[in-house]
Parts: sequence; C-alpha cells; structure tokens
Amino acid sequence: MGNTDKNVRLKDMGWLLNDLVLDLSAPSDVMQKFKELHNTQTSEMAVARMCISSMVIGLCKFDEISQYYGKEIRDFPDELKNGIYSIKQEVEKRRMYSYRSKYLAHSFSKDDKMTKPLEFSAAVDSLKKIIGDELKPAIENGYAFCKWVYDENDESCVVNIIHQTVFHIDEITGGMGKRA
Repeated sequence: MGNTDKNVRLKDMGWLLNDLVLDLSAPSDVMQKFKELHNTQTSEMAVARMCISSMVIGLCKFDEISQYYGKEIRDFPDELKNGIYSIKQEVEKRRMYSYRSKYLAHSFSKDDKMTKPLEFSAAVDSLKKIIGDELKPAIENGYAFCKWVYDENDESCVVNIIHQTVFHIDEITGGMGKRA
C-alpha cells in the first residue's frame, strides 16, 4: 500500500474518531452538568439512561473502528496503541456489544422469535456489567462510567485517548484537511 493510500485510510480513521470525540464527550457532559439540577429520581434516571445508551453506542463504534484500522494502530507509538487497546478490552470485557444489540435496539427477545418482551432484570444485569454495581446509590455508577468516558482533566479517559489519536493522525498525515 502506497503512502497516499495509507494517508487516505488514516485520514478516514481520523475523521471517524473525531466524530466520536463529540459523540462521547457530549452525553458525559450532559449527565455531569445536570447532576445537581434533577428534581426527581425519575428525571435523573431518564437523563442517565439516555446518556449512557449514547455512550455505549459510541464505544461500540470505537471498537469497530479499532478493528477495521488494526494495521494502522499497530504502527502507532506504544503509549497511544496501549490506550486504544485498553479501551477496546474494556468494551469487550463489559460486553457492550451484547447490551447494545440486545437491549438498546430491541423490545422483544430474538431468542423467542419476538414473542416475549425483553426482561427488565436481564437488561439491568447487563447494564451493571457496563457501569458496575459497587457504588451506592446505584446512579453513582453511571457518573463514574461517565468520568471514565470523559473527564477533561484525565489524559487516560476514553475521549482524551481518542483525541490524542486524532492529533497523532493529523501529525503523521500532514493534516487531515477537509472532510471528504
């Protein structure tokens, strides 16, 4: 593959990741900023549900991007490559794809040929694998998940690793230019 082809692939990857910076930071910001404004537990849960769902979808997109551009990632500096791989491992360990595919996009169990609604308790158990269940009250797990995804002051959070990757791609390609 010529240098031009490699640059095109890297620029495409860079733009996909650039979108994810916004897709992941915005719901985390919303959840954190509205933390003190909720007047009911239902309001807090509704915002958390919307934001966490959006972040899970974005993290699954990140995993797809990192799989597709694996060859390019292997050429990145070790610190950046390790950061990317650690996010990918967390997405897989927390079974985010399963949650996204089974609970975020459907109301009925595919296992039962759509004759039975999905069980709430199973969805909650799956969500606990993603955000954890060690903090009390439970909503605090959602806030901790948000901080893992995006904390402006933490260089090791997901968004900042993705942002560092975009900067690296911009640097090695001589600039990503206008979006195609």
